[in-house]
Amino acid sequence: MNINYLPRPDIVRALYNSYYLQRDTEEITASSHWKEFGQKVKVCIDNNGNLTSYKGYGFGDLQPTNALNRTLKYFCNLTYFIKLQHKKEILTLIEESRVIIKKINSYLSYDCFRQICSLSVIRQYLKIDHHEEFNILVIGDGFGFLSALLKKIYPNCKITLLDLGKVLLFQAINLQRIYPKQTHFLITNSFDAGEVDFLYVPADKSMNMKNLKYRLLINIASMQEMDYKTINDYFALMRRNSAKDNLFYCCNRKQKILPGGEVINFSRYPWVNTDRYLVDEVCPFYKYHFSAVFPFIHKFDGVFIHRLANLELNT
Repeated sequence: MNINYLPRPDIVRALYNSYYLQRDTEEITASSHWKEFGQKVKVCIDNNGNLTSYKGYGFGDLQPTNALNRTLKYFCNLTYFIKLQHKKEILTLIEESRVIIKKINSYLSYDCFRQICSLSVIRQYLKIDHHEEFNILVIGDGFGFLSALLKKIYPNCKITLLDLGKVLLFQAINLQRIYPKQTHFLITNSFDAGEVDFLYVPADKSMNMKNLKYRLLINIASMQEMDYKTINDYFALMRRNSAKDNLFYCCNRKQKILPGGEVINFSRYPWVNTDRYLVDEVCPFYKYHFSAVFPFIHKFDGVFIHRLANLELNT
């Protein structure tokens, strides 16, 4: 693949130069989890724009794989599906996702499936018309599948993707492949809200986000990998930049020990008593996964909680 065929190759080059070719501030201040796993992310772009290496690690399974792995992922999805509620909604979202997956030469992985399930939960409470214009913040979207699906369901929404610069590059590439006619913009300095379909924000540039009020905010399986300072900063940002009728969907491990020994607890995120919980339970579609490695069915290391909340705003 050559990035020069993308509508905004300059976004990809800027991310590559800042977060792969240079030792950026973001890398120095990252949690122990990402200091370890970030080294396994491999991207290389030659002088002609060819992607000679393009391999993510630790943020999803939406990458080419063999027939055996695909079959196992499909079967894993099925074992969850037969036990879940809102089957009609899940099937509708799966159908909507087909064109997205096809455009990036991928498949309905378990990672995709559980994000579809998360969106099916959100849509029970998000009362927004199909063509309504509103802002969405997705913190840590891995390969960008969830943002792509949100744009398919709500074509007039404006999506901000906030992530580590190394991972954000994958989102910038995939979303431009899926939505080449939409507008894409990378925050480098200050930014005033405009007509942008996809706004890419490296984590170390989050202080430059201004004049955006988010109706929907989502974080799935990445706050558990942050230190408490970063989690507190993100909650402060969300409380400062959300609409009054906001919904924040948070799905993360109840407790996770990072490689550096830090213990991150879901209950210790900076929730406040005036936050209103609409969903608050053990996540029913985040318990195990299948792989070709014996014993084939693998439980996750800990319990996942998913919570849908209306956040109290900072005044």
